Amino acid sequence: MSYLGLKRSYTIKEIFKDQDNWSWYQVKDPDIPAYKIKEVEKMLACKDPEKSGFFRYACPSHPEQTIIVPKTCKSSVCSSCGTLAGDKWVERAMTLFPDTTFRHVTFTVPAELRTVFRSRPKTFVQLLHKACSGVVVDWAKEHGFLPAITTGLHTFGRDLKIHPHIHMLVSTGGIDLKTSKDWKDYDYLPERMLKSRFKAVLLGMLRQEGLIDSSLSDKLYRYEWYVRLGCEHAPLETTVSYIGRYIKRPPLSSKHILGYSRDSSRVMFEYQDHRDGKAWKTMVVSVETFIGLILQHILPPHTRRINHYGLMHSKVRGKYQDVLERLSKRNRKHRRQALRQQVGSSWRERQKDYHGKDPLVCRVCGQEMVLVEMGRYSKKEGKVVVVPVQEKYQQTMGV
Repeated sequence: MSYLGLKRSYTIKEIFKDQDNWSWYQVKDPDIPAYKIKEVEKMLACKDPEKSGFFRYACPSHPEQTIIVPKTCKSSVCSSCGTLAGDKWVERAMTLFPDTTFRHVTFTVPAELRTVFRSRPKTFVQLLHKACSGVVVDWAKEHGFLPAITTGLHTFGRDLKIHPHIHMLVSTGGIDLKTSKDWKDYDYLPERMLKSRFKAVLLGMLRQEGLIDSSLSDKLYRYEWYVRLGCEHAPLETTVSYIGRYIKRPPLSSKHILGYSRDSSRVMFEYQDHRDGKAWKTMVVSVETFIGLILQHILPPHTRRINHYGLMHSKVRGKYQDVLERLSKRNRKHRRQALRQQVGSSWRERQKDYHGKDPLVCRVCGQEMVLVEMGRYSKKEGKVVVVPVQEKYQQTMGV
């Protein structure tokens, strides 16, 4: 069996598009939810000017010198857009969190609850976020402080199977609830307490919603649930960057797709097995199975993968804004500048960093190009139509 792509990475998009693999999959499975089809179609149209739209720039003095910048899709299964979204989330998160150390906590549910996730994903995710944050916030209040908490959902294990779990960032301390203006250091989190409370709270919520019965609840309550506390006093940059790599990106990075065979319709990818000493393993699956593995991680619209609680909640931040501004001011400018150097804040900046030259500067005279035309997809006409560029947009845009 010969595999294509051993000398370079294949993307999820390329495998879906090649030989009409996605079209054939839809024929075999006509019951795919509409929201999943829409998300895949967005990915397939990514950076295609005739399907997703475009921006066209031209030099004012040399109008024949043009460049077309295609629009991106921002799909959750797009390799390029997902990576960029993760980088941008990290950049923004670094400006929101107070300057302190954080703990990284992972909450995992038993395998029996994965069927509940498949049948009611949006409700299950909402309850999972709420249960994880609730046990930590309630415990912290019992000890007189309110921490900063962000929860991020991962739906996949490293082998692409369904494995919903929450990664939490929780500050080592918080606002002193007695004074409401001082920071109270508190770097202890009781792991045994988190396990027992998380288990009880989530099972209670699932029963109340009618997602499980008392028999299954009693069975799962006897299990030892997995809650892992990361290293203490982890720097903010370390924890935010680690979580950001996974929350926004697609289920499988292109660099881990080792090969794709057209003749046998097989995909080969690698993953790290944490149950086997973090050994790297290889899996070969049919294209049909591969597409199914990717589809199961597309969530219904408006399902929140990231939530903020405690001091990070928008309403609570307003109440303690003065204190948080004082805590966040230190090194904020330095952190943001450092991250922008790494990920860039626009298409133009990223292209300059990658190619070493400004893509929106005329090659003939060095003058800055201006936006002269935009293409926007019209649902009514079913194609990309050219729309007028208003005067206020007749300048270089950070695409």
